[in-house]
Amino acid sequence: RWHDALLHLTDFYNQDQKSLDADGPGTLTMTNSAMNACARARRWDWALHLLRCLQHGVVGDCRPDLISFSTALSACGAASEWQLALVLLSELVRDEDKPGQLPAPDVILCNSAISACEKGRQWRRRH
Repeated sequence: RWHDALLHLTDFYNQDQKSLDADGPGTLTMTNSAMNACARARRWDWALHLLRCLQHGVVGDCRPDLISFSTALSACGAASEWQLALVLLSELVRDEDKPGQLPAPDVILCNSAISACEKGRQWRRRH
């Protein structure tokens, strides 16, 4: 199903580019939904790819929100990719000096990173 979600997302992007507002809230919602489908299928690589597309402006002017990062962190955790989860969290912590660029980490994001460490049996890991 994650593959179907990516196909639907591609169709949505193509339609958005032709006739709709590519920067509208529906674009971020569709991207987050596709990321969630990838996360549930343990395709952390695709969830992370979609997050990076949002970060680098590949998807119009949409930028990742807390849901985007939480989904990516959860995807990494489900696949025991705890190191990537910590990288994502550290990006958000470092970015706190530049307000408005990335969302500030919240309790849910921190818990997602802790969960990723637990699933990777890195419960002693401290950052």
